[in-house]
Amino acid sequence: MNHLAIPDFHYPYPQTLSSLAFEAQADEQMWQSQSPLFTQDFLKRCSTSRFSFLAARCFPHSDITHLTTLGRQMLMLFILDDAYSLTTVADYENRLERIRSLAAGQPLLPSDNDVLRMQHSVNERFRQTMSTDWANNRVLMRIAEVIEYDLKELPFQLKQTSPTREEYISIREKSVGMLPSVDMVEYTHEFELPWEIIEHPSIKQLAAASCFIIAYSNDLFSLYKEQEEHDVFNMILVLQQHENYTPSGAIAAVNEMHDEVIAQFKALRHALPDFKEWNRDVQRYVRGIEDVIIGNYHWSIFDTHRYHKKK
Repeated sequence: MNHLAIPDFHYPYPQTLSSLAFEAQADEQMWQSQSPLFTQDFLKRCSTSRFSFLAARCFPHSDITHLTTLGRQMLMLFILDDAYSLTTVADYENRLERIRSLAAGQPLLPSDNDVLRMQHSVNERFRQTMSTDWANNRVLMRIAEVIEYDLKELPFQLKQTSPTREEYISIREKSVGMLPSVDMVEYTHEFELPWEIIEHPSIKQLAAASCFIIAYSNDLFSLYKEQEEHDVFNMILVLQQHENYTPSGAIAAVNEMHDEVIAQFKALRHALPDFKEWNRDVQRYVRGIEDVIIGNYHWSIFDTHRYHKKK
């Protein structure tokens, strides 16, 4: 696939990069330097990934306090995303159990590793603005859900075989890690939607659509990276292995899937019901999801080396 062209995307949303991006990046680098989790090799990878720029594109209206917290949270999500190649199933299961315990209000244990301690410190920053319930049930439990579904990916990774299309769809909505980013929209604007709105079918469908927009776009951006790292959870590889697509045909098909979900997202947005006194916050929430979608795209293209082929 070395010479295959990855298509460009065209989103109907304006893009903004926060003027605080470099200040947030300096905070991220300082935070990384203070943790023994970050080896020199890991620090190099983080410096070229530029997760604070991802936060600065996805949440461009944040002040510096919020933006540095969001940059740290984005880094933690990607640490979890890359972890399948670094840990055992038992490590993953222990991490899942400990995240759920922290969400239930239990304290850190002396045996907790640096990943848990760093996530706990980010959650403490969320609690300075948001309720404890939001920090636990809308941050930690979402992260636990990502880990739970990453565990469902793990057997495919260990066997080095791609899932079927149906298996991919059943797992990837949660494992892609978009839902924690969606929740960060509330933190950015300092409001908390009631759980009955978050669980409303219209909002859940919008959030699910955003997950697959990110999943399919990331499958295209990260194809070369995942081939180099033997990551099999990519819809392009799914179509080749199970549905006899050619490499170029699979890329075209995933691009078409992506565009179909964009159309679905737009239709769902225009069909939102009346949420009465919550209408203003719901509109900010949905607009924030659009910021995350377009921000992820521009970060993937312009800011990060995460998806570049290794020399």
